Amino acid sequence: MHRVQSFDWLAAAHTPFSADGELALNAIDAQAAHLAAQGLSGVFVCGTTGEGLALSVGERKLVAGRWAEVLKGSDLSLWVHVGANALPDVKELAADAARVGADAIALMPPCLYPPGSEEALVEWCSAVACEAGGLPLSFYESPEMSGVQLDMERFIDLARGAKIHFRGLKFTDSNLDLFRRLCANLSDGEGMWWGRDEELRDGLAAGATGAIGSTYNFAAPLYSAVLEEPCGGDSGRAASAQADAVKLVDAVAAYGYLPAAKAVMGMLGVPVGPARMPLGGLSEERVAALRGDLEELGFFDWISS
Repeated sequence: MHRVQSFDWLAAAHTPFSADGELALNAIDAQAAHLAAQGLSGVFVCGTTGEGLALSVGERKLVAGRWAEVLKGSDLSLWVHVGANALPDVKELAADAARVGADAIALMPPCLYPPGSEEALVEWCSAVACEAGGLPLSFYESPEMSGVQLDMERFIDLARGAKIHFRGLKFTDSNLDLFRRLCANLSDGEGMWWGRDEELRDGLAAGATGAIGSTYNFAAPLYSAVLEEPCGGDSGRAASAQADAVKLVDAVAAYGYLPAAKAVMGMLGVPVGPARMPLGGLSEERVAALRGDLEELGFFDWISS
């Protein structure tokens, strides 16, 4: 598959659970093998898709450690999301990510007691970076989810002057004009990772250096034409593939996105269990109905062609 040169394409990996909601770390081997075969460049663990905020600090460390162990010798890079509400937890997770050999960390802002200024956010990031052993740090910008609305242009200017090994943003926001400006003003070594799968084509046109998303776990081949377009690929095929991706996201979301997405992984022979409570998993009847909807869409043909 021809893609944007040096494009970082990461799956936001699911955290596997047993039927009773306990970690099922042995399932990560199959996940890693599946993702490596999809042409991805890395995995992003313990983020939103990975239910990181539904895990204890100890569980998050176990997940990151297992991924690090499984990915030794692999071409997949490992990004660990370390964001949490309590700064001591974030620092502990950052130190652990460095210990297990992660390639980078990312963090969302604390949501319950959010930073009130860009300066406060940089100070918080600096406290985390001190524990991260020099790992590159990316900020996970998702204001619709975190409720934190800060000026990212100002934050980046301040972050560049701080000793936090700033790498860029995982941008899961609907403000495409802002994203375009951020991409146009990158410094050496920085990147902008687009986080809205259903709008990947727009993100690429705006200058994304990479993408991190949930549907790449189970639908990576669907995005081939989208990723090829900036390299001279067929625009019509790219537009059609992106439209299919929107239909796919809508179909999965109709059943409750995260439980349904994990069910789709099971359909592909990569069982990752249910979502953790209170979301839970789909009943057998709803899994069958979802499969029927996906078959009607042509999903299984999309990912096998």
